[in-house]
Amino acid sequence: MNCTGSKLLSDSIGHNTHHTHSVVDVATISETKITLQNALEEPIETTNDPRNITDNGEKAKEKRYYVKVFWKLLISLVCGIIFGFALEKGRVFDPQNIRGQFIFTKFVMLKMFLAAGAVSLLLMGLMSVLPPSKNMLQDVRQSLASTYQSKGLLTTVIGGFILGAGMQLSGSCPGMVLVQVGTWVGNGSACVTLVAGLLGAFIYGFIEPYLSKLLSPKKMMQKFMLDDYVPLPFSVLTTLCGMVMVAIVIGLEFAFPWQDGERVRNDTSDCFLTALAWPPYISGKLIFIVQRLLKCITLKGHQICISFNSMANFIMDTINITTR
Repeated sequence: MNCTGSKLLSDSIGHNTHHTHSVVDVATISETKITLQNALEEPIETTNDPRNITDNGEKAKEKRYYVKVFWKLLISLVCGIIFGFALEKGRVFDPQNIRGQFIFTKFVMLKMFLAAGAVSLLLMGLMSVLPPSKNMLQDVRQSLASTYQSKGLLTTVIGGFILGAGMQLSGSCPGMVLVQVGTWVGNGSACVTLVAGLLGAFIYGFIEPYLSKLLSPKKMMQKFMLDDYVPLPFSVLTTLCGMVMVAIVIGLEFAFPWQDGERVRNDTSDCFLTALAWPPYISGKLIFIVQRLLKCITLKGHQICISFNSMANFIMDTINITTR
């Protein structure tokens, strides 16, 4: 009896102990499963995740892009104000001066742009030999040359003829019309010229594909610069051409003094900044500074006619967006 009772007691205790361990094991496993499930559902935040690194890099790149665009727009706005101020002070926007240039009775326009071109050439010659600016100047020249690859002699002659005829008839040009609008030339008639210029840009946008097929040269030009044909360094060529332009401006000033203009004779201002007119060669130098600054910042040549196409494209894109 003692042996049998001891055995039964031992078996009972062992059974209960085994049962207790089983219950504990099941509870532990359940808690572990719940903990693992919660851990998997929680987002893992780590700076070493490649996706986070990529997203942060894209955001930083986008931010730098918008900052760069903002500064370009701000500088362009300031340069545009200075450009318009110089044109107004030089009186080159006056329809009489524009028309008089075509019949060689007034030389305000020629003296202003020759002065700007002369200073520009002399400075470019200097930049071409200075290591800090040499590569930047080359980039600007390549960008400018790329705009002429699809143009030939025929398109240049036809385009120049149409532009000259339009300038003579309207007494304006794409670069002067905004100044004329701002100064209310002809009691606002310059606004008609501006609208007509935009209309011409719209028409050109529609017929440009057909004109390109009809007038584009069959063989693209490979050389666009004078130093590609003349065996002289770029710095020498720019210096010589600049000196020739300076000589022409001096000769024109002796033959046709800028003070002979009626508006200049009636000017009673003693301050240079408030004067009704400036010498055209002074305004030309200011225009050169603005143009050169823009080219160095954007590394592109700036053509006024292209801006009309850009304005027309912007208007068309806006209309398309609003009508969707």
